[in-house]
Amino acid sequence: MKYSKILICMTVLVCLAFQAFAQSDPLGESSASGTMGSSGDYLSPNMGQMYRGTSDPGLAGMLQWLDTPVPNFPWYTTGGSFYSQPYSDITFSPFTQYYVPSGTPVVGGIVSNPTKFDITQRAPSTVYYGAGVGLPYSQYASLVPSKTNDLWVQGATNWTQYVVSPVGTWLQLIAYAPVEGPAGFYETIQTDTTSSKYSTYQFNQGYNTMNFKADQVGRHMLYFVVNSQPSNVVVVDVFAQAPSVSTKPVHTAAPAAPGTHQLGPYTVSFNMNTDMSYQIQIQDPAVYPFATLYPLVITTDNTTGASIILTQYNNLTPSILGVNEEIAALRMALRGINVTAPKEMVIDNMNGFLLSGMPFAGMGNASPDFMVHQAQYWLDSKDCECGPVSVGTVLVNIASTYPQDVTEGLLSSIHVASGQMAQMPPTQAQDQNVSIMPSQNNVPEETLGFVEGRVYNQKNGVGVASAEITVDYNPTRIMTDALGNYRVRVLPSQHSIGAQSSNYSVIPSSVMVYRNQTTKLDLKAVSR
Repeated sequence: MKYSKILICMTVLVCLAFQAFAQSDPLGESSASGTMGSSGDYLSPNMGQMYRGTSDPGLAGMLQWLDTPVPNFPWYTTGGSFYSQPYSDITFSPFTQYYVPSGTPVVGGIVSNPTKFDITQRAPSTVYYGAGVGLPYSQYASLVPSKTNDLWVQGATNWTQYVVSPVGTWLQLIAYAPVEGPAGFYETIQTDTTSSKYSTYQFNQGYNTMNFKADQVGRHMLYFVVNSQPSNVVVVDVFAQAPSVSTKPVHTAAPAAPGTHQLGPYTVSFNMNTDMSYQIQIQDPAVYPFATLYPLVITTDNTTGASIILTQYNNLTPSILGVNEEIAALRMALRGINVTAPKEMVIDNMNGFLLSGMPFAGMGNASPDFMVHQAQYWLDSKDCECGPVSVGTVLVNIASTYPQDVTEGLLSSIHVASGQMAQMPPTQAQDQNVSIMPSQNNVPEETLGFVEGRVYNQKNGVGVASAEITVDYNPTRIMTDALGNYRVRVLPSQHSIGAQSSNYSVIPSSVMVYRNQTTKLDLKAVSR
């Protein structure tokens, strides 16, 4: 029993640490000058451009205080589908400063011929290592020995050793060699198989610059060797890019009535209650191995806007509000925001908090009345049977640079609920073990995917019979059999699969479904 309690405590601590690392970034830095670890600019595509090119990294990152982790893509696949599927702009938005749509062609090699690079004219503000750790360039230059070989990807204002880029784009590499001479340049490409390339180049002493084209989907690992000394490895994850989703302006002038918007499986309603003009944009979901983010952006101009992001975790996650508040306040401080007004409050009939702050003195040219607001609450937090902690699966983040009265009006009116707007009832499929939503009835079966598994009582493992399966929180009229087994078919995508039963509560689980493949998913049921 003693060791069981210790194990539970250790598990909780690990979960808390993981959650601290995995919190979503409700604002992010500008997509034009995004940095490692950012989830992109959900506030405004142009937010932060006024700070580009400054020597003040604190101000440039002011709106980026809650980092998502560097995207950690699972480099395995079944039938090649992982590499062939397109990815939304959100996947690339943290890295847009590091690639361009066109460049000098590379003929007969891995990169273009190196040319000398004048570091005194183009020194970066910050260098970012593969794990997303940033270091001011001045500090990096004073700490790193001048006798090492270094390789970087050059961005508009920063350098990095990890990039996610669309296929067909160009990147600019910066290589430092302490001595001139011949260099061996190596590229390893990992997809379903692994291939390698090798070319030789003449490097100048000091900094060299060269083009690299991301012309093939996969993980590209680059490094060079000069004077028998290898450099670090630069990793470029290259994906196909989905067509950009056009923004959906809802308001040119804000009406008095609240609006309702669909974010994945959730409906979000709120009332801005302001005379300021604004637009609303629904962004594509961002899918990570541990969670899916559903962002909504409200913009007025380059410095005034708000964002609402729903983070749906795949598994139960510690939802201790005090811990969330401390993490958010710390990250705001690390991004140059002095939290001046922490406040516990009820948001959407749930316990939550609001943090407000302004830039530290001397942090650039921000106006003295410029305020940043950050609020969070859990949509489904509840006590955990594992100990004195609470757990949940849906975290709601609201970030705003609107005046405080407008921000608090947004928080007092927001309501998030599961379900679809104006959802038609599902059509019963011919096969009792299959569910197809109405819009899918004319879709060829070979383009669909399947989810099958078992709904069972987590206490004794007995199957739960006659439970209705739900897909993205919509009932399907498909019932589990006497042993709790089920099978549904859906469009290939990320789905939330759950079940409804009069005697049990079933926690939905998120699952990625691939074309013409069956994904196994068992669902735990808890007695009511």
